This record gives sequence, structure tokens and C-alpha cells, in this order.
Amino acid sequence: MDLINISLIVAVGITFFLGVSIFFHRKEGHRFAISFSLLSITMAIWSVFMILYRLLDDPGHVLISAKILYAIPIFIPILFLFFVFAFCGVLFWKQRKNTIIAILTSIGIVGVLITLSTDFIVTSVNINVISEREVYFGFLYPIYITYYLSLFGVAYITLFMTHIRSVSKKRRGQIEVIFLGTLTTTSFGLTTDLVLPWFGFFTTNWLANFTSIFFVGSILYGIIRYNLFNIKIILTEILVVVIWSLLAVEVFSVQTQIEFAVKLVIFGSVIFLSIFLVRSVYREVEQREEIERLAEDLRKANIRLKELDTLKSQFLSIASHDLRAPLTAIRNFMSILLDGTYGKLPSAAEEGTQQVFERATDMAEMVDNYLNVSRIEQGRMKYDFEDIDFAEVLNETVKSFEPVAKEKDLSIEFSPVVGALPMKADESKLREVVENLLNNAINYTLKGSITITAEKVGNMVQITFQDTGIGMSPKTITSLFGLFSQGEDSRKYNPKSTGVGLYITKAHVEAHKGTIRAESDGEGKGSRIIIELPLSV
Repeated sequence: MDLINISLIVAVGITFFLGVSIFFHRKEGHRFAISFSLLSITMAIWSVFMILYRLLDDPGHVLISAKILYAIPIFIPILFLFFVFAFCGVLFWKQRKNTIIAILTSIGIVGVLITLSTDFIVTSVNINVISEREVYFGFLYPIYITYYLSLFGVAYITLFMTHIRSVSKKRRGQIEVIFLGTLTTTSFGLTTDLVLPWFGFFTTNWLANFTSIFFVGSILYGIIRYNLFNIKIILTEILVVVIWSLLAVEVFSVQTQIEFAVKLVIFGSVIFLSIFLVRSVYREVEQREEIERLAEDLRKANIRLKELDTLKSQFLSIASHDLRAPLTAIRNFMSILLDGTYGKLPSAAEEGTQQVFERATDMAEMVDNYLNVSRIEQGRMKYDFEDIDFAEVLNETVKSFEPVAKEKDLSIEFSPVVGALPMKADESKLREVVENLLNNAINYTLKGSITITAEKVGNMVQITFQDTGIGMSPKTITSLFGLFSQGEDSRKYNPKSTGVGLYITKAHVEAHKGTIRAESDGEGKGSRIIIELPLSV
């Protein structure tokens, strides 16, 4: 057997094995794998008949094999076109796939029957003295070539248009590999095996079969480059088959029974171990695919969570805005009634009106907090930074809370800050920070005191709010500044708690390039809230 036939046998083995492997290892949703598998198997069968065509000597048999050799390629452009349509996701292919398959398959079958049963395509084969074959063609051969060129042309135009329209860099690279790889081999094969023999040149008529391995290989590389097939499994199986083949040759080429027995045992052991190897690769691939699936599910869940978070912020903004106006009207009217604008109210009515006014005030504060949360999450919170003396803000705010603490029999221990604490800040927002922290300390302290200290640390001022209240567990500390995060018993001690105050406080502090943290020695042992703010240089 000459080198050409050996190379053709190699091409048969590779293309056939790739086609079968891809068919059985195709991933769900990649239906183009079926057309690719059929294309590879068809090319392998084509190469088998090329080998027979070259080996046979009887003129009648050679003519039959030649007709088969020209009949099989009729389906190659059809299968390639099916692959391209499915791979590119062509719209009319999705809508009329069954119709297109039926029409082109019918054309292929008719073409094969004409080629095999008539002399319209192949008329005869001349075998010269050096056993070279020269094919003579019938009057329909130009239509044969036109058909071949037309289908491949449609396929390449489809690939080219998909490449232009694709926005994915990976997708474009994939198409480029398939386009250039297959175009090179088909152009070469068409020229040498179809066009030139028609004019009486280059009658070797086997190069296209040999280059089929590059045709299939370029498609396969373009696909597996982006992990659309389980290539690790395929390569493992190829390696195992090659090893089995080599060992089988060794087993049956021995000359003694002892050597045969030894090599047979080795051959059996290799088969046993290789089965475990393939199974382990299967498990690894399955685990990787499961991880990829879970990662994709997590990515989708994250996207959905972001969408829900955005909707939540929009709902808070709209709901809070719509509630603010009627609450303001209620508070204003209650205030007018309490001031006696419409006459003095009876004591019972005045008490009820006062309660309505206080509840409306509480609700208005809650609405303002929700509006602030919405602004913070959407990045629309406005800060008016200007030069201020934070010492004045701190002294005034702490002093205003002394009567509130006294009502609960609590003492506020605070030495007013002497000297300026200059900084670039939004005074109203920092005042809100101090008010929130003092309010929390008073609400969660049943007896004892609240101690506030302020000291300079480098170019920062550190303010500590220490109380003798209910304290915090480590779990509470870790989530204290989260949105809608509350301590385990916060509602018990502060029924008005909404879990947004410290979230807003942290946002204000960080907007001033400061830090805030919470500390506690444990439940029932009080708490410390420490904030640090930068001073103006």
C-alpha cells in the first residue's frame, strides 16, 4: 500500500472518529453538532471509496467506485450548509427548518441517483499503464460543479454576514476560524478534484479527500475553542483508542506463546485502567459543567436581585414622596388646633389632638428617613459642603438632648468642646448624625448615663458616644449599620425603630470621608459608637 492510501486511511479514521465522538458528546442545545457529525462521517465514507477507487483494477469496478466517489460529495455542501444555518442561528432556518431539509435532501437524493445510474455526470474512467485513473465527465457535469459552488457560496455568505452583524468578540473569532479554515480547504479541493480534471489537468483526484481532515479540523477547532463540546472527553477517548490499537498490533505480532500471554495480560490491564481514566474524565467534566451551571444561575440571580433592589428604591422614593404631603397637611392642621386658632379645645379633645400631632410628626420623620434612603441608594443625596465649626454643632446638639435624657432619669456627661474644630462639611447632615446617635443611646439605655467625648487625633476628630444601656452581641454589631437592620430586641426597647437611622448616619459620615464603628463588651454592658471626621488643615 502506497503512502497516499495510508494518508487517506489516517484521514478516514480521524474524520470518522471525530464525527462519532461529537455526535455522542454534543451538549444540549447545540443542534448544529448533528450536522457537523454527519458531515464528518460522510467525508470519512468518501475517503473510503477513494481508497477503493485507487486500489481496484477491474475497469467495471473502478467505474462504479468513481461514480460513488462523485455521488457522495453531493451531500457534503448540503450538510455544511445545514451546519452553518444552525450554527449562525439563521432566522428562516429556525422558521422553516423542516422544509429546507426536505427540499435539499430531495435534491441530493436525485443528484445521487442521476450520478449512479446514468452517464450524465461520470461517463467512463481510463486506467493508463502506470495505473493512474483519468475520469471523463458527462454533459451535466457543469451543473454538478455549479450546484457544488452555489451551496458552498451560500454557506460562506451566511458566515460572512453573521460575522459582520455579531457584536461578540468570541463569536466573531469563532466564525473567522471556521470561515478561513474551510474556505482554504474547499477551494483547494474543488480546484484540484473537480474543476481541473474537467479540463484534463491534475487527474490524481485524491487531494480533496486528504484535505478533508483539515476541513473538519478547522470547524472543530472553531467550535471547541469556546468550549461548546466536551473536548477533554473526546481527546481522552482518542488517546485511549490509539493506545489500544498500538497494543493490539503488538499482541498479534508476537512469535511465542509466552510473549503472547504476557502482552495479552498487559493489553487487558491497559483496557481496564483506560476505562477508569475515561470515567474519571467524565466525572470531572460533569462537575465542571455543574459548577458552570450554578455560576450562571448565580449570575442571573444577582442580576434579578439588582433589579429588585432598584425597584425597591423606586418604590421607597415614590411612596415616601406621596405620603409626605398629606402628613404635612395633617401636622399643620393639628398645630393650628392646638394653638387655639379656632378656639380653645376641651381637655379631652386637646389630648387627642396632641397625640395625632405627635404620631403625624413621627410618621413625617419616618417618611423623611425613607426618602433619604432612596436618595442614598440612587446616589442623589445632596451635600452642601461649607466651612463650619463642628465644636459648635456638637455642643449645641448635645445640650438640646439634656431635657430628653432627664425625662428618662438619665444623665448626659459631656464637657463642651473648647476651641474650634474646623472642617468642610454639611452642617445639617452632621447635626443629624449627632442627633441620631444621641437618640439611639437614650432609647436603648434604661438607667445610668450617656458619655460623649471629643478629641483630636492627628488631623481627625474622634467623637465617642458611650452608654450604659442594653449592649450588643457580636452578631448585632456586624449588621448594625445595614439597611433595615435592627438588634435582636430593638423593638422591645424602641417601638419606633425602623432600622434605617444608623444606615443613614453611616452614609452621612462616609460622605464626609469619615468612619464609624460600634463596640460593646456584651449584652447588658453598654455600647460605644465611635465616629472620626477629618478636620480642615
